[in-house]
Amino acid sequence: MERGSVFLVLSLCLCLTSCDFFDYDVWEKHKIKAGDHFSGLGVEQVSANTLAYKVRFDSTVVYDLGNVNQDDINKLFGFSGSFRHHQQESARFGWRWNLQKEQVEIFAYMYINGNRISYLMGEADVNEVNEYRIHLTKNGYHLKFKGNHKFYKAPAGVVQFRYKLFPYFGGDQPAPHDMTIHMKRIYE
Repeated sequence: MERGSVFLVLSLCLCLTSCDFFDYDVWEKHKIKAGDHFSGLGVEQVSANTLAYKVRFDSTVVYDLGNVNQDDINKLFGFSGSFRHHQQESARFGWRWNLQKEQVEIFAYMYINGNRISYLMGEADVNEVNEYRIHLTKNGYHLKFKGNHKFYKAPAGVVQFRYKLFPYFGGDQPAPHDMTIHMKRIYE
């Protein structure tokens, strides 16, 4: 082998072993741009019964809307549990910035037969990493955050088809500035 070829092969090997290509500790950045609701991803079909992520909210999620929309619950992730629209049948984690506590409030956020249900599960500090887990069984949705569990009974048939839902800002008001949520999928 020529000296140049050996150098090229060794350089390539060194580069590949040091690249993030082999790093399975991948954090996705979900960016919601100012004036938008979606992070760029809408829905994705999923066959797993469990969706689990490590999530970190950075300082870009701090906001003051100056109106009643501050109390709206933004969506983090979850899944629809049937062929129906996710505002008919779904389980998600929700979040909002609490101005008084200066923390991110975390909610179980559900639609069961078209009825919206939300339940405060706890708080997260900016840059704090936490695990969020949603598990679907034939009986319903199990949500877990910081040791808190919430169960919602789901109607029959919810396990036949489901799709993953990604970060969404708002109710009706879009993001006031660019926001980034860092998420790492946990596979079981």
